[in-house]
Amino acid sequence: MMTTRGSRHDHAVSEQIGAVLLVTVVVMLVAVVGVILTSQSPPQKIPSMKASIWNDSQNIYLRHGGGDALSAGDIKIYIDGQDETANFSLSTAPDEDWQSWQIGKILVNPWGSRPYTSIQVVYTTGSSGAILASSGSIFSSSGAGLGGDHIITASAGTGGSISPSGEVTVPDLGSQIFYITPDDGYNVTNVVVDGESQGVLLSYEFSNVVTNHTIMAAFLEEYTITASASAGGTITPSGVITVGYNGNQSFTMAPDAGKILYDVLVDGASVGPVTTYEFTNVLADHTIVASYTNILHYITATAGTGGTITPAGTVAVPEGTGQTFT
Repeated sequence: MMTTRGSRHDHAVSEQIGAVLLVTVVVMLVAVVGVILTSQSPPQKIPSMKASIWNDSQNIYLRHGGGDALSAGDIKIYIDGQDETANFSLSTAPDEDWQSWQIGKILVNPWGSRPYTSIQVVYTTGSSGAILASSGSIFSSSGAGLGGDHIITASAGTGGSISPSGEVTVPDLGSQIFYITPDDGYNVTNVVVDGESQGVLLSYEFSNVVTNHTIMAAFLEEYTITASASAGGTITPSGVITVGYNGNQSFTMAPDAGKILYDVLVDGASVGPVTTYEFTNVLADHTIVASYTNILHYITATAGTGGTITPAGTVAVPEGTGQTFT
């Protein structure tokens, strides 16, 4: 009987020890998982970039066209699978080791005239490399890249100029501003870019150029009409008015209170006291002058037999003034 009680006691102790061991194992597992989770690094950001490439008989050129700046130690540049990173240098500092590839900067490799079929820019930092640009993705869909430079053909019609003019070379993803200037006696009537009207402009900028373009400026001869009025009224519009070739322009005359329109002179010739006048199909410069005076009242003076009156007949007297007869 004593043996039986001892077995039950031992069994109870074993259960307690087992429970303690189980809790200990669970705590250790939780601790290990916590260490693993806290020791993991956050996901690594892979930089992005847009690049373009061209070559001449001496060099291959890579231009950083957008995205993130890249450190020299984080990338490798492969030409046909060959690591050529060390052979690239910045075009602005060819004798120095480059440390950072900034947007807009150009890397140069003295590849010579040897042919090549592929170029890759690979981000090497991290557990695995990531291709940032390759011969399949390095160019825009418009075909920018191979061939490098692009041509913008600029021209101007009679009556003005565009600067620069002719065939203007622009590097891939580059920019170019054109300035449009009319000659004396002309104005800009339209600027056409790649066959589409852009309206009346004095400058136009191409940016991020990836293909060839055309720009054409059109001009039209212009004339002036000088409009003025004497005291006592107005002419609208007034001053020096510009009118295009074969254009039309209307003017309106209006007297002030207590005044009347006395006459309108067009190019020095009277057209009478008209309140509106229109120049049509203008092919020369003109002038128009409106003349005003006070409102006139008329006194008819006559004399009977045996004497005279001076002045005689119908006498115009401006409003607010007097007239003497003898």
